[in-house]
Amino acid sequence: MLDEVIARCREQYKANSDDLALISKLVDALRKREIDETENEAVTLLVGAHEQTGQYQFKVSSGDIQMKQLTRHLRELKKAHEKAPTDLQVRKAYSEAARHKLIFELEEFADRVRNYPTHLGLRYQYGVRLFQAQRYEDAISAFQQSKGDPKVRAASHCYLGQAYVKQDWLDEALETLNDGIKAHALTDDRMGMELRYYLMDAMERKARADSSIDLAGAARKIASQLLQTDITYRDIRKRMNAIRALEDELKKKPAGKE
Repeated sequence: MLDEVIARCREQYKANSDDLALISKLVDALRKREIDETENEAVTLLVGAHEQTGQYQFKVSSGDIQMKQLTRHLRELKKAHEKAPTDLQVRKAYSEAARHKLIFELEEFADRVRNYPTHLGLRYQYGVRLFQAQRYEDAISAFQQSKGDPKVRAASHCYLGQAYVKQDWLDEALETLNDGIKAHALTDDRMGMELRYYLMDAMERKARADSSIDLAGAARKIASQLLQTDITYRDIRKRMNAIRALEDELKKKPAGKE
């Protein structure tokens, strides 16, 4: 049935190729196949429509399709890598695909931010890619702006706190992650746990740097909460033991000694 729909849409488009509604209709049908051949045809149509009309929405749609393709291909390579983890060629192919995907998405979202400078959701998406590319100062700038959008406020605080930690700006990380927790009411959903995990991490780092038993104790309490919520969460058991050991070590240290 889908093939019939695509064939009918193609005929309608050929009869009136300047009709933007028909282009969109054909593109929607092609996308539903979810295979490279028809998706590439849809991309070609959208690029042409963008060049013809200058309407940026067509370029966004073409980028969405290409990002979906890159994600699908990377997922397939990941499965192959998991099946053959010692195969160097498979590992290289997976690594190259991941790098190519990130480069494409960085360029795509940078372009969207330029075209929609007040769209904070897009700025957040750009910030995520900047963080993945280890461009932490640029990511910080993006998240500082995107946290103004209630829809991505908590997630922006979470990434922003992590970016501060990467720069070894621990005081800023602690303040930001605490603000993120205040902005996100739930404690046991994914975002609530992520915020607390990275706050715990920043506290432990600060405790080690400053030999602060108070911060070590605060980090242990958060670790305990996460452990009691989900003992399989990340590496929480290992982190809990490490923080307990740090707290015990600092308790034994004589006052005034570094």
